[in-house]
Amino acid sequence: MLAATGGYDESVIEDAVEYARRELDERGEGRFVGQLFAFVQEAEQRSFVYAHLTTHVERERQKDDDVAGLFD
Repeated sequence: MLAATGGYDESVIEDAVEYARRELDERGEGRFVGQLFAFVQEAEQRSFVYAHLTTHVERERQKDDDVAGLFD
């Protein structure tokens, strides 16, 4: 909801949430978890945090695509 009302790409936030869940399942912590908390809690820094989230999400998407391409 925050993404939609703030004009942010919802797919970036949705993917960041999915990556955060994976991190929690695998390690119990991670960069996506922290960045998502910062995105929600730090309104003054939200655009800055979103830019970092976008970069990290794009990297993870590329990794996912690279792995998927290995089995095509």
